[in-house]
Amino acid sequence: MLNFIKKNIQKKENSYNKITSDKKVFTKINYDEFLKIINQEKKLVYIGKPSCPKCRKFISMLYSILKDENIKIYYFNIESSEKDIYLDLFKELKLRDLPSVILTMGNKTYKRMNIYNNISAIKAWITSI
Repeated sequence: MLNFIKKNIQKKENSYNKITSDKKVFTKINYDEFLKIINQEKKLVYIGKPSCPKCRKFISMLYSILKDENIKIYYFNIESSEKDIYLDLFKELKLRDLPSVILTMGNKTYKRMNIYNNISAIKAWITSI
């Protein structure tokens, strides 16, 4: 039973990684690039990680919308950085939840999307920016 669960989780993580590897939609960024982007205006950023169940559930909805609307997004996979490095910044920015989709406003300010389980609401938020 445990092997089945592990295989199922691995399958979902592989699917997540395949989606976020689409360079026509996602631009992968590291912590240093995230620091630069958070200080710029009008940048759309997705923050998540493959091991996050909510992120894995959300990514297919996000991908579908972005692909249909021909919108690109920066993707910061927090598993690609040391936890200590980004935790202080996330506390400062008051980013507490994953997944997070933000629109940067410059000078470390941003708007965060609040709904992550309704495709119509997600599309409405993303296409309004």
